[in-house]
Amino acid sequence: MRKLESIYKAMKWDSVDYINTTVLTSKNNKDSRAFCLLPEEDTLTALKRVFSIKDCNFDEKFGQACSGSGQEERRISTLHSSSLCALLFFYNVTEKHPLKIEIKNVGEVAFFDVIFEYQNCVIEDSNPSNMDVTLLGKCQNKNVILFLESKFSEYITGMQKCLHINSAYLKEEISRPIYENWPWDKKDDESGQEFSVSVSESPAYLGGLKQMISHYVGVRKFERGIQKLKQGRCAGKDLYNVVNNAKKQLIQEKLRKFALERETVIVLGSILFDVYANDVTHTELQEYEMLYKKLMKQISEAAVQSGSDLHILDNFFTYQQLFKNKKEWMTKQICDFYYSE
Repeated sequence: MRKLESIYKAMKWDSVDYINTTVLTSKNNKDSRAFCLLPEEDTLTALKRVFSIKDCNFDEKFGQACSGSGQEERRISTLHSSSLCALLFFYNVTEKHPLKIEIKNVGEVAFFDVIFEYQNCVIEDSNPSNMDVTLLGKCQNKNVILFLESKFSEYITGMQKCLHINSAYLKEEISRPIYENWPWDKKDDESGQEFSVSVSESPAYLGGLKQMISHYVGVRKFERGIQKLKQGRCAGKDLYNVVNNAKKQLIQEKLRKFALERETVIVLGSILFDVYANDVTHTELQEYEMLYKKLMKQISEAAVQSGSDLHILDNFFTYQQLFKNKKEWMTKQICDFYYSE
C-alpha cells in the first residue's frame, strides 16, 4: 500500500463522504486530496464551511497561516496538510480561551495568543525560518514564547537515505558546530557548494532534522536580537533581516514587543500528529523520535556552550498528548476529522 494511501485509510479519509467532498490535488497523484470549493468560494470560506467555524478570529489566523514561504494557501485545503492541522488546533488560543501546557524546566504555562508562520533569520539574505506555531503565554510573572514546528505526515512520507544541504550552513556560526558534530554520517561534496547527511544509509526523515537545526539558528538569533535591544543596542540582522510585507512586519513586531516587556523564557520544540496511534505495526513515529531526541540533545548542548538561555525541548509533543481530553476545544467537525472512531 502506498504511504499516503495508508495514511488516508488510518484517518478514515478513504470513506465515501470524504471522496465525494474532495478532489485529487493533481492528475498524477492517486491519493492526495483537497476539499472542494463551491462556486465563487475561496479557501477560507470553504474551510469555515467544512469545519463549521463561526469564530471571526479564524479569518486573521488563516491569513497568518498562509503568509509563510511555502505556498500555504494553495496547500492548506489538502486533507493531510500540516499547516491545516496546526491552524485548526491552535487558532482559538486566546485570553478567554487559554491553552495550558506543562513545559519541562519552566512549569505550567498559560498561553493566551498564537502567531502562525513567524519568520526568523537563518542565513543572511536567504529564505527565513517559518515557525508553524508561536505561542505567547505567562508563567510565574515571566513571559513565555514557545516556538513549535508542526508535522502531520511528513515523518512518514518524507523519509530519504541522503539529504544535500547548502554549504552556507557550515559557514553560519550557529549551525556550523551542529553540522560539524552531526551524530551520524556527513559527506562533503566535491564542488564545495553542498554537503550531504545521512543516518547509516537508512531511510529517515532527514528534512525534519535539518529543519530543526534551521529553526534553532533562527530562534537563537531572535534571542540574541532581543538581548541587544534590551541592552540599548541595535539588533540589526538578527531581528530585521527578513523580507516581508508591512502587515507581516506588524505581526513580527508584536512578538518582539512581547519579548521586551519583561523577563521572557524562549522555548523551541515540535508537535507531531500520531497518524498510526492505534496501529502498533507502524513504527515511523518511534523511529523519528529516536533521531529527534539525539539531535535535540546536541542542539541543547550547543546552546548552553554558546551562552544561550534558550529552552530546547528534548522531545516533541504529539497532538494527541497536548489535546488529550480537550475535544471541547474544537468544533465537532474538526474533532470528527482528526479523531474519527
